[in-house]
Amino acid sequence: MIRPAAAAQIARWAELAGAVFMALIGLYLIGLGGYVWIPLGALILAAALPLALLAYRRQQFAQSVHGEGVIEVVEGELRYFSPSAQIVGASTLPAPSAGGFLSLPDLAELRLIHVQHRGYWRLKTFDGQALMVPVDAAGHAALFDVFAALPNIDNAALLAALARPPASGMGTIVLWRRVGP
Repeated sequence: MIRPAAAAQIARWAELAGAVFMALIGLYLIGLGGYVWIPLGALILAAALPLALLAYRRQQFAQSVHGEGVIEVVEGELRYFSPSAQIVGASTLPAPSAGGFLSLPDLAELRLIHVQHRGYWRLKTFDGQALMVPVDAAGHAALFDVFAALPNIDNAALLAALARPPASGMGTIVLWRRVGP
């Protein structure tokens, strides 16, 4: 009954709209006044604000699905399925269509690489293996939670780098490195 394009837009904004609605309920309860409604409304509002921020950041991270392959995150393992799956050494620039898997605890470095005006996440492990994943592959939304869980990552810098591709069409930005094994 709902057009697919409209359903996609609704799904894109649903999490943020839910958090804003939750904040409005909190404000309404605060407006009722009283010893019960003001603390309850403040508690709901205090819970809604971080949820709204997280939803906004996820919405910024979201890309249209145009890249090849599929991304899965299952029990601490990132899997990228592509037509030409391979893991390549750290000394060479991986082919954009490379696929494979890696264990998230073994992740040592995260880079955003732009090749011919297309963005790719380059995930490197301690043993030198690298995995290239298009930023717009199917299932890319799961990567936001993976990247947000990395110790000492700057989420604002990650989103800013994703929003501003280099003018030359080529570029590499180191977004995170693990200190020690």
